[in-house]
Amino acid sequence: MKYFNFFAALLLLIIYSLGRIPPSETFNLWLVTFIIPIGLVMNIIFMVTGILMKKKSALYFLIVLVAGSNYLFSTIGVKSLFKARKASPAESFTVLNYNVSAFNEKYVARSEGFNEMPDSEQSALLEWVISNESDIQCYQEVSYSPASPDADLLGIFRKHGYDYYFSASPNWRDSSYFGILIISRFPMISKGDVIVSENGFNRICYADIGMGRDTIRIVNVHLQSMQMKGFHPGFSETIDDRTRSVRVVLRKLKSGVFERSRQIKQLIEFVEASPYPVICAGDFNELPYSFSYQMLKRHLRNSFEESGRGFGFTYNGNTLGMLRIDNQFYSSSSLRSLDFQTLDTVKFTDHFPVSGSYILRN
Repeated sequence: MKYFNFFAALLLLIIYSLGRIPPSETFNLWLVTFIIPIGLVMNIIFMVTGILMKKKSALYFLIVLVAGSNYLFSTIGVKSLFKARKASPAESFTVLNYNVSAFNEKYVARSEGFNEMPDSEQSALLEWVISNESDIQCYQEVSYSPASPDADLLGIFRKHGYDYYFSASPNWRDSSYFGILIISRFPMISKGDVIVSENGFNRICYADIGMGRDTIRIVNVHLQSMQMKGFHPGFSETIDDRTRSVRVVLRKLKSGVFERSRQIKQLIEFVEASPYPVICAGDFNELPYSFSYQMLKRHLRNSFEESGRGFGFTYNGNTLGMLRIDNQFYSSSSLRSLDFQTLDTVKFTDHFPVSGSYILRN
């Protein structure tokens, strides 16, 4: 026990270091993404305990925590505590992103394992989306049916003076379309797709938006899903069933980690080639401790980390809790983040909407 604290601190340091290695199947390093938050909690507990007991070993854990501070600041928004909140200047603009889960339509509820949304609640969600006044809005998992005039979302946005781009695939069940949507109060100069996955469900699209004499590129992101919706592992009395459930969870998580890693590499290439300042907003399905998330941070700043407060959890599902997987990243050389909020009182779907406020530096 004499050297317990030293070796515990060393183990935590190794875990943080492994997080900087690209995910690989060697030694199942892809699991590090899910181990880091546990290590971070243990790090803080050991450090606080050492301080309270006036142990010199607390210094070990303080040093290790500083080494892993990147993960700490990705977990909790504290930078904004040192910034005075000011009224947004007139030239600022707001960006909203929200995974609307196909407005919880009944066919999606059955296939994905959602709890079906009552018609009144579904109408309330549609009304919330239509009445939202954010300047630029990015929606994921949007279901649109041209045959339903009462729910003609695109037509309604058009009447309200918005420009839009809907990146979607036809749904084989009916005449509807399913995809991601960017709408803007400002005119779109160009738009298109960056990635359309084989499943047609996960995709990335963009729109170049003219703002006076300036242009910004908005990228709507819906990366490979964690594939945990509708999966409810049963904890029966047999060990075989429990083992089987664990294997299914690990297989789903592993598949998602590697596919998102590939998608984020393509996203970074697209961002680097952009002639305009970029804001990437959407459902990344990626934990802040992953190699991919941290790699994207080398190219763009995260709005929550710069201007958010607290933990900012964005997932509202019943499979896992306390996750922040919806994000906004931006080009810090040309844009400044003024504010960022998780709208956790809006509980229509298994995600909370998030809103960021920005201003062009020039």
